Amino acid sequence: MTLATVTTSVRNSIVPQASLKVVELVGAHRPDLELIIWASVRATDEEVNELAALITPEDADLLERVVKSVFWSYGLNLCDWAGGLPS
Repeated sequence: MTLATVTTSVRNSIVPQASLKVVELVGAHRPDLELIIWASVRATDEEVNELAALITPEDADLLERVVKSVFWSYGLNLCDWAGGLPS
């Protein structure tokens, strides 16, 4: 096992924790937005599109700010993931 493998493994285990924290914080401020997020987890593509239509630009801005802040606090820099989540 290499240092890169360990680093990636640790980061991948942190991603779900950070994601749950994001949903918790958003839900504390906007319970309806939390429900939309949870509903999208198991939704079909069509359902995701319908749920996305319920999100306002202000909702998207709030979610983006919370995601950046929480992931940064976990030591995760989203700019490193331009091509997607680390493998």
